[in-house]
Amino acid sequence: MMDHHQQLKMVQQLRENVVGTDSALQPSSSFSVEMEEVIIPTRTGGTRVLVYRPDSDLSTPLPVYINMHGGGFIFGKAEMDDPWCRLIADQAGCVVINVDYRLAPEHKFPTAVYECYDVLTWVHEHKPLTPCMLK
Repeated sequence: MMDHHQQLKMVQQLRENVVGTDSALQPSSSFSVEMEEVIIPTRTGGTRVLVYRPDSDLSTPLPVYINMHGGGFIFGKAEMDDPWCRLIADQAGCVVINVDYRLAPEHKFPTAVYECYDVLTWVHEHKPLTPCMLK
């Protein structure tokens, strides 16, 4: 029987072998959007988010779309949704906040739920969301 340390090591090895962003299920075009990494304060500590902005008038507040990658606990990272976040930002003309929430088993349920909720709350409290607010 594996102990907790061995289980975590196995999970980390599995994550390293997961298919990356090279997938046939991606948009066929690349989109010109600005992307930056930002840390937003949450009850679990600083949460890494990837922020995508369309190439448009950056002085005007834009609608916001919150993306929570569909990796599902063990296999997930924000970068897996990068092509889709770029497409949404470009085609919908909105800011996309791609949350890189903490994964199980290192972080037990409901850590990811709280973390995503706290990011959503932070974005709501800091509206209108202009590019300079995220720097």
